[in-house]
Amino acid sequence: GAFTLMTYRLKADQSRSISPPLNCLPQFSYGTGNNSSQGRVSVSIGVKPVSSIIRKGTSVTVVEEITVTIPFPKIVRTANLTATVGTVLYDEAAKIASWRIGKVNEHSRPM
Repeated sequence: GAFTLMTYRLKADQSRSISPPLNCLPQFSYGTGNNSSQGRVSVSIGVKPVSSIIRKGTSVTVVEEITVTIPFPKIVRTANLTATVGTVLYDEAAKIASWRIGKVNEHSRPM
């Protein structure tokens, strides 16, 4: 289904033609077993070394307050989620996972 890949805020004086500072690679897989359907979600995030919204002259690209929000279909009964970096919370009622990564720079490994 439809989803929002990325949202971010810019100052009014910045260019309209922008290049996001992050790479996002989502992977979804589904299967069945034991009278139920099961799925796997994997999301990798990395910082691009060059972006049009990063100030020129800075030595390292740093992106702060990264949060990845993953909406699940209403048919999902529960989710068991883990994160290698940051924290992930799943709202059972809203069927939304929120992965708070925090601050990363271009030298950080993809998560």
